Amino acid sequence: MITSKDELVNDQLKITNEEKEKYFEMCYYYFGKSAEYGIYESYYYLGLMYLNGNWIEKNVNKAYYYFCLGAGNSHALSYYELYKM
Repeated sequence: MITSKDELVNDQLKITNEEKEKYFEMCYYYFGKSAEYGIYESYYYLGLMYLNGNWIEKNVNKAYYYFCLGAGNSHALSYYELYKM
């Protein structure tokens, strides 16, 4: 019996923890690369990864930094995350 949303997703997609870790490592790498080129949406997603500690060490200061970079480019969700902090 499925007891949580995560179990449902994992059951449907058949994703292992190793595959999840590889996926988040790839996301972190490519968000970092796109941030180097000034793609402001990547600042927001990097901020979320640091804020929530998704497969990287949780760091609120780095999350704040990336949300500020996103907000500096008028990214609405970055403003919202700064407001919540």
